[in-house]
Amino acid sequence: MQLRTTGYTETQNSVAISGLGSVGSNLAFFLKNLPINKFNLIDKESLSSENIKRHLSGFSLLKNNKVDAVKNELKNTNPLIEVGNRIKSVTTIIQTETDFINDCDFHIVAIGKTMIEEFILNAVIQGKLIKPTFIFWVEPFLASGQMLFIMPNDAERALAFIKKENYDYSVLSNSENQQDKTYLIEGSCQTGYFPYSASYLIQFLSSIFPYLKEHITNNDNVSRVYSWIGDKELLNSKGLVITEFGTNNNSYQLIINDL
Repeated sequence: MQLRTTGYTETQNSVAISGLGSVGSNLAFFLKNLPINKFNLIDKESLSSENIKRHLSGFSLLKNNKVDAVKNELKNTNPLIEVGNRIKSVTTIIQTETDFINDCDFHIVAIGKTMIEEFILNAVIQGKLIKPTFIFWVEPFLASGQMLFIMPNDAERALAFIKKENYDYSVLSNSENQQDKTYLIEGSCQTGYFPYSASYLIQFLSSIFPYLKEHITNNDNVSRVYSWIGDKELLNSKGLVITEFGTNNNSYQLIINDL
């Protein structure tokens, strides 16, 4: 099937993805175009209506488990892809079933919760998780999109890096202090969410994709930090305070630093 498509065969890889919300599900769309023949999917939540516009799956899969929805997308593209799924939290998987992650070549984390990311990196430091790790997250209004690529030997440095009170490459200044502008409350159901558009999300993932591809397919094993700058004009129109890093770089610019 691959030979008929590309005209040549490529070494196949395998990927575990923890977190299949808007970022993780749309990452799966990009990843399925790489020579990956095995996905192991981890997420304990179901699809809800609030963020369905940003999710890879549509309203037809509402209330389905996110892992099942993304598995359906992957299998529709190529029924020969092997897809494993766990409707559990990644912390539970690390405590009870580490091989579900370690059997893959790479572990992609798209959860956006620092405590869980710290838990995962501690598991790498302790030798429970042994594969290169990607960590993705975005700021409200997609002020920035971040990707860390972390080789296992660099996990301790990565942990210290993300635990800083003020992350070096944030675009929004102390977004907790701007929470009334960056965390919106649904009046009808009293749920909240961080706003950002699907178009900016795809723009971020498209910009980062060539580097994601290099790490997965071309054995680029240098730990790096990738920071994509969002639409600063939009941020200013919302009255948001931008960091010095954000001020010094242009909208839609991708900044690359060694970890």
